[in-house]
Amino acid sequence: MATISDPRSAVVVNYDDPPRKAPPVLSAGPLAWARDNLFKSTFDTVVTLVAGSLLAALLASFLVWTVAAANWLVIIRNLRLMLAWRYPLDALWRVELAVLLLGLVIGFSLMAYGRVRRGHAFAIAGGAALLALTPPLLYGMTTPAAGYFAAGAVGIASGTLTERPQPELAFIGRAGETITVDLALRVASSDPALINLAGFGDNATNALINSGLDRAQTQAEIAAIEARLAGDLLTEDQRAGLTDDLERLEVPPPPREIYALNSAPVQVTILDGATLEPLVSQTVTETDRLAFALPADGWYVLRKTIAADETAAILQTTGIYPLVDRSLTRAVPDGGSERITEYLRITDDFLIDAPRPQIDGDDVPIIFLTDNQYRGERSLNDYLRVMLAPFLDILNRGLLPLIGVGVVGYVAGVGTLRIWPRTARPTAGRRVDPRLPVQRVLPWLWILFLIALFVLTYGIDDLDAVGLGMLLSRFAWVGVMFFVGARLTRAWGRPLLALVVLFGIAQSAIAERISFVPFLDGFTPFFTSEITFEAWIALVPWPQLFGIGVWLALGYLAALRGVNLGHNLRDRDALRGLIGAGALWVALALLPPALIGVGVSQGVVAPDVAANLMPVTDTRLWGGLLLTMLLTIVAITASFPLGVLLALGRRSSLPVVRWTCTAYIELLRGVPLITVLFMAQLLVPLVDPSLAEVDNVFRAMVGLTLFSAAYLAENVRGGLQSVPPGQVEAARAIGFNSVQVTWFILLPQALRAVIPALVGQFIALFKDTSLVALVGLNDLTGSAQAVIAQAEFIGRQTEVYIFISIVYFIFSYAMAVVSRRLEASGSGASREYL
Repeated sequence: MATISDPRSAVVVNYDDPPRKAPPVLSAGPLAWARDNLFKSTFDTVVTLVAGSLLAALLASFLVWTVAAANWLVIIRNLRLMLAWRYPLDALWRVELAVLLLGLVIGFSLMAYGRVRRGHAFAIAGGAALLALTPPLLYGMTTPAAGYFAAGAVGIASGTLTERPQPELAFIGRAGETITVDLALRVASSDPALINLAGFGDNATNALINSGLDRAQTQAEIAAIEARLAGDLLTEDQRAGLTDDLERLEVPPPPREIYALNSAPVQVTILDGATLEPLVSQTVTETDRLAFALPADGWYVLRKTIAADETAAILQTTGIYPLVDRSLTRAVPDGGSERITEYLRITDDFLIDAPRPQIDGDDVPIIFLTDNQYRGERSLNDYLRVMLAPFLDILNRGLLPLIGVGVVGYVAGVGTLRIWPRTARPTAGRRVDPRLPVQRVLPWLWILFLIALFVLTYGIDDLDAVGLGMLLSRFAWVGVMFFVGARLTRAWGRPLLALVVLFGIAQSAIAERISFVPFLDGFTPFFTSEITFEAWIALVPWPQLFGIGVWLALGYLAALRGVNLGHNLRDRDALRGLIGAGALWVALALLPPALIGVGVSQGVVAPDVAANLMPVTDTRLWGGLLLTMLLTIVAITASFPLGVLLALGRRSSLPVVRWTCTAYIELLRGVPLITVLFMAQLLVPLVDPSLAEVDNVFRAMVGLTLFSAAYLAENVRGGLQSVPPGQVEAARAIGFNSVQVTWFILLPQALRAVIPALVGQFIALFKDTSLVALVGLNDLTGSAQAVIAQAEFIGRQTEVYIFISIVYFIFSYAMAVVSRRLEASGSGASREYL
């Protein structure tokens, strides 16, 4: 018998989660945040609306000023001065190389302590591509800015001055550029059109504009007086005075009528700047214009004449732009030097050093930026074409290579992890950072970079190819010392270490060009009383020996680090690293002499250059951001250990040490920094005249170091006081001596606790370097002051100080980001690694 079951009695199992509804719009997301933080109450809503309105108005006003009125050419054309001041042009590659090395180290550091996700990588790649593509896109999407030049034989009056148009003007151009010349018909149509003329204009054109402005101002003043006279609130004396003023005022006729502006044709001729041969000639009228493609790079002359007397015209041109000139000295192939003048076009980086054209023995007038500034309110097209595109083009030359080497540094960090695999395993209560090998290499990389930065910037006299190879190989020698120290316990470890040290001393002696012959020659006469002990000691090359000592100290520290970390390396990895570092050591010693020798034999490298590859630069030529960074780096590097020692000395139980450190700290903290700088520059040489021979830059570095050390000492002392006394007692109970307690217990915790204060002091020191401008050094602030003193850019303080403020903010914010990263990774908490 068949039965029918009720389907409602079947068991149904749902394996999928029920669909979830999205939270209400006003309870999550941006709208919820705005409601809770900006519009929570009536008062909050009113404050938000008022503050937002003011901020929007200020931002709109700033954007209008930025596009229409600001002259950013003061930045574009002086960017090198504000970055490196007058650092020798032939040695500028050394600064550029130092910047690339900095990008390499930053990329390596990002691998060690950062985390670049896929989204970050795409953002960096997209930003780099956008930077690279924006300038050509802007040049392709915008039209060239216009230049306006007056023509005619009549003098144009403007107030008490009279300007006469130049019949010839010299300009520079690239091959293939098209020069267009036609009548500026719009400016002759009405007074407002003439007054609101926007573009590069010469003095005669500016005189026409000023005449129109004077007429408009007179009309406005007459209208204002008539409006007051129409009222009934004036006394008889006031009405009589205003009537007399009105009778004295007379509206001049429009300048377009006085000079019959653009009513007559203009004969325009473009001549070759070298031969003065006419290349093209055209009568420019209302319907006819001149368009000519330049045949080659060089000088050209624009000749413009009007047959009718007492007639003037304004020519609207493209491709003819103002110039700035600069005089410099350069070497000549036969030896010696020559003085030349370079001419730079302000709308791009087109540069030419050929002599100016001459007519009848006189130089042809040039369209200098001093007399041909941009007039009127700048349009968005001209801002993008003249200001933004060239600035981005210059910026790309530095940023794109920096991003590229940063990527290389990051990849090098990844490669370090693969070459040096982690063999230790985490145990209970302990964790191992997988990037630990990179983190251990990073401090040495920064130390080597700082050494390379100073060497590249300052230079080494008489550094030939062999010396360069020995110098570079010493960096690899430090790596060899590390791997030798990692296997020092082996039977062959100590003999190999002695051999490596001997080779290191030998290569350092070669690099330092030490000759012991005079010292040895004085050895025998010394024992025969033919030479005094003081004279014999004077034969010792002390500076070179100090250099060798510095490298031996670095090698010792590397070997000691290798001994401490050797248990984390397998024999195969240690041997692989030793062979690789040794091969790099030999390669760096041999390749530079070989490559430079080939270059000399092929005529690519001059023999005098090969004999002195990195001559010492004059520190008086250091300046701009370069000097600011050098002062900051040296002061931070030197003042930090000095501040730690002062903090420890102030807590010392020895009264003499404690009182001395306290007196130093209180004295330096009670004196303004500018006083310390003046003492270093002026008073110290008076106390000891021999110190007057020390460069001003180095004296400023010493002053900044001594001043900053006093403040850092108090920051560190505050961190030391935050460590509980019980930890010190526990450390002494297990047998730690005073040095071990300080190094392993006190300082790690104290420095972690005061990371914000330390980085805040570093940021303040970076900004305080601007005070060296008051003692004769041209740092970033000093170079900015020199830039706005140029005749072309007088009165452009706003643009310059906005720019240097942005630069100071970028570097200060970068240090703040590093500070927050250090706080998140170690401040206030102990991190334990194998």
